[in-house]
Amino acid sequence: MSKFCRRIHFYTNLLIMKTILLPTDFSKASEKAMEYAILIAQRNNARIVVAHAYLLPVFSSILAPSVMDCMIEEVVQKTDSKLISICKKISSHFSDSGKQLECEYVSAYSVPETEIKNVAHLKKPDLIIMGTNSRDNLQAFLRSTTSRIIDTVSFPLLIVHENTIVAPIEKIHMAIENITKDAVEASQLINLASSFKASITLLHVKPNNKVNESKGNFLFADFIKNFIDYSSIKLKTCISNNVEEGLKTSLSEDSSDLLVLIKYSRKWLDELFHKSIIRAFIKKGDLPILILHRT
Repeated sequence: MSKFCRRIHFYTNLLIMKTILLPTDFSKASEKAMEYAILIAQRNNARIVVAHAYLLPVFSSILAPSVMDCMIEEVVQKTDSKLISICKKISSHFSDSGKQLECEYVSAYSVPETEIKNVAHLKKPDLIIMGTNSRDNLQAFLRSTTSRIIDTVSFPLLIVHENTIVAPIEKIHMAIENITKDAVEASQLINLASSFKASITLLHVKPNNKVNESKGNFLFADFIKNFIDYSSIKLKTCISNNVEEGLKTSLSEDSSDLLVLIKYSRKWLDELFHKSIIRAFIKKGDLPILILHRT
């Protein structure tokens, strides 16, 4: 395969933001996710689909059908009112080109995880943006909708904490394992990065006994020259025997605005390790996390 063909192949998965799926449970975390959805939609002329799932109280199953119908109608009216309000707020914003943001909502009697997967399958979003507030309790996070969506949905997923300070994305950091193989995933970020005029830093954590930074930089420079047409991208090697700590140190040094992590589908032990890294950053920090799936 020629270098030209490989370049085209790498760029087929560019994150071109035309449709953003925004699940909401009307929480503070969901409001922060909405702010990011607006921010990204403004830069990319994207439309936003707001999704909500509702369930009735457990005791409702013992009620008469007529009472159940009334309860469902009341819940639908309340949720629709909130969703319409969210759509109006989103539509009050304009893209950088002056176009009013487009927004629609979907609501269903369903489990949140199921509804998100159904809407994603129907709308084919380029990005899903979700809020999370479960970072204080690992078990709570493992039971959360966010955790289950990470494991079951293959669309790019941006996770926003309720305490995240929403700001334009100027510095994007992406954790990679292999300089020449994983750097290919960076090509997906070019459209997002360019819309914010953001820099991309690929973070490569290496243990002390495997330091050969000059070789890594040479391979990276050759790769960039041949396959990625974006000037504001660089490689940073982090020396640490602990991947999580190495990444945290680098992110703190560089004042990152967005961390990109790759979720791999491979041997269960490797997959378990990567899940733990992803969950550690989601649970312990306020930095937005963009998860890309790779088979």
